Amino acid sequence: MGGECYGMSLDLVRYVADYEPLRKMIKGKEDKLASKWIRMHPQRDEIVWVSERCAIYDHPKSGTV
Repeated sequence: MGGECYGMSLDLVRYVADYEPLRKMIKGKEDKLASKWIRMHPQRDEIVWVSERCAIYDHPKSGTV
């Protein structure tokens, strides 16, 4: 496992789990899907996005071991 790390609040996790149209949107890379799901949220303008540019493990782009 390696790459970018992201997290979601419990209310966003519940939205993803319970919103019926998202249940059919499961093909593709999980990070792109998660972004698409959140951008479909009915209150997307109120969602706070934070980027810390945090790569995990020994991903080649992380510059760390």
